[in-house]
Amino acid sequence: MFRSTSAGLVLNLYIFEKMKDMISKKSVIQGLEKLPDQFSVDDLLDQLLLIEKVQNGLQQSKDNETVSTEEAKKRLKKWRK
Repeated sequence: MFRSTSAGLVLNLYIFEKMKDMISKKSVIQGLEKLPDQFSVDDLLDQLLLIEKVQNGLQQSKDNETVSTEEAKKRLKKWRK
């Protein structure tokens, strides 16, 4: 899994960075239960990404890494231009 080349070092750093964003097995199982009996790999990946994003958002909220509604509106206005 871990590589010793310089490119491998970059990959290792990426892996370590992503490891902090791990999701729980319980969350995955709950997400799977929301999918229909037949689903595509894309559907599965979408569900897993949604779980990760929600968990990250909840953690950011706990860590007070949020912005006010007013600040969010200002940022959205800039993005829409």
